[in-house]
This record gives sequence, C-alpha cells and structure tokens, in this order.
Amino acid sequence: MKEWSQPCHNKLTASIFLDTNILSYLLDQSYPALTSLVTFFSQKCCVKLVPSDFCQLELVGIRKREHYLRAVIEKANANNVLVNCSSLLKYHNQYNCVEIDFQQVLPTIRQKVDEDLNKIVSNYGVKFDNIFHEYLFAPARDICLLSKISKEDSFVIASALNPQPNLYEHICFIITHDGDFVKWHKEVEDILKTTVYDYYNLSYPILIDQRQAFGCNLDKGEFDTGRILKNFYKEYISKNSEYYIGTTLVPTGDNMPHNMIALKTKVGVTIRQQQYITIISKDFDFCITTSNRVTFYHRNSQVEENSIMEKANIVTCLFENINEELPGETYKEILSELQKKDHIVFYHPDSW
Repeated sequence: MKEWSQPCHNKLTASIFLDTNILSYLLDQSYPALTSLVTFFSQKCCVKLVPSDFCQLELVGIRKREHYLRAVIEKANANNVLVNCSSLLKYHNQYNCVEIDFQQVLPTIRQKVDEDLNKIVSNYGVKFDNIFHEYLFAPARDICLLSKISKEDSFVIASALNPQPNLYEHICFIITHDGDFVKWHKEVEDILKTTVYDYYNLSYPILIDQRQAFGCNLDKGEFDTGRILKNFYKEYISKNSEYYIGTTLVPTGDNMPHNMIALKTKVGVTIRQQQYITIISKDFDFCITTSNRVTFYHRNSQVEENSIMEKANIVTCLFENINEELPGETYKEILSELQKKDHIVFYHPDSW
C-alpha cells in the first residue's frame, strides 16, 4: 500500500470477516494458500480484516483445549510415558487427564492463548472491533429460525454485519471453512434478504467457502492474485454501484493542464457537479479523495448538472494538491498514479 494512501470511507471499505475456523488455521498455518490470501488482503487500502468478540471467545475455548492436550503429551514424553489415548479422548473436555494436573498448567495455557490472539493481530492486522451488543440477538435469532444455520453461525452473521451499535458494514465478506454454513445460507438467501437483512437495515453478506475463495480452492493450495483481484473487484463494484462513476484513462490533448484527470464513465451514470471524488487503485493499494469539489468537463465544455451518460463517455476534471504542505515530489507521484489507466472512481459517499 502506498505511504500516502488515505483511509477509505466506511462505505467504500470491504470488511472481510474471518470465522473461528479460519483463525485457527491461521495460527497453525494449516493452509498456506489461506495464509497468503489473508496476508494479501491485509495490505489492501480498502479492506479490513475482522472477526468478532464472539469468534474470539470461541477461539479461546478451542486453543485452551489444544494447549492442554499438548501439555499432556509433552509431560508424558518428558517422563517417557505412553499416553493413554482412550483416556485422553474421554477426559479432554473435563481437563482431567491423569498425566497432568490442570491447575498446574493453567497459567501456561493462558499465556499461550494470549500469545495466539496477539499473533493474529500482529501478523495479519486483524482487529477485534466487532463487539457483543444488544442489537445482535434479534437478527441472529431470526436467521437461526429461518434456516438450518446453527445458533452460533447465526450470531456470526449478525456480528459481522453490525459490529457495534449504530455501525453497519456496507460490504461484508464472511470467509469460513464450514461448507454447510455457506450452503444453508444460499438455500434461504432470498428469504433472509427480505425478512432479516432488509428488516434490520443490514447489508447482504457474501459468504465464502475457503474451497471457493475468490475463484481459488485454498484447500488445494490455489492462490492466484489475478483471479482473486478479478473476483473481489466484481463484488466490490457491485456493492458500490450507487457511487461508482467509472475508471481512469491516460489524459491526452494539446496544452492540457498538468493536473487533469480523465475517466471513462460507466453507462447510465449521472454526472453530479461539485462533488468530492475518491479514486482507488485497480490493485487496491491506494485510496485518495480530492480536497476540493470537482467540476466535470466533456470536450472542453462543462457537463450539465445531472446529465445521464447513456453511453460510456470520456470526462475530465482537475486534481488540486490535497494538502498545501504536501511535498511537491509526493504530489507529483500521486498525480502520476492518478493519470494511469483503470483506477476506480467513485463519488465520495459523504458528498451527497
């Protein structure tokens, strides 16, 4: 990501929600392609990687048991004792294996679990910002009662879409390794859209099985950045269609202003004058918003307000220095990037 990239507006930011099983796989490096995918998106300007406090609590329970079992095996190996597997399977949920005293290893287990959580945050830029709050119960209950989806996964969906009171995700991908979760949601997606998501003013989530993640089967080690970007791009534009204007072109023309930005509009877009615009790179490695409201021109004439582009047209505007104190070389670098082809142009969501 470019050093000068600005934060994306919440409505232009895609939330990639990591289910509990995904967090576990990241810790154990179970699927290298999954690790690559999460690392890839952690470096994109318009993406945030989040689980919820609920997933964190589930993960704490899972890692607590795993570190306890590891402690049992390590103690047995240290004493040259063969672990009784039947007893291990029978008593592991009661933390009552004869090989080791649970209370004795509990401080070590807690330390290791804390290290696991810190590793997720520090290695992948994941933020546990999706908290428990009172508005999650009703939609989670309805999702559960309208589908085969479990109560736990119903809560996952609700917490992914409504991370905090009065805060809602506009674009939300939920990545999981639970194929049934994805399948059962697909079976009732139309019902859930009208009776849950629309009713509670929630956006429609995009559930992704890691075996079909943005066109790649991560279980089989497939990791193709071109394919991933193409599929992400398609969903990202679709979710932001109301703000989407078009894509940048290389500006040309005699005596053109040095700071001219050219773009090819999408068919049917309405040109609104005196709006702030946000440009996001085609590779999602920078986001920049104009410091001034822009005026659009077509063939050297100002485009009439609320003109509808019935076909793709080339329009231009001027990009002023985003900050008077911004070093000249940085401004030149930004301008050079914006004058390249295929970057994505939006009306800034707060402009109108």
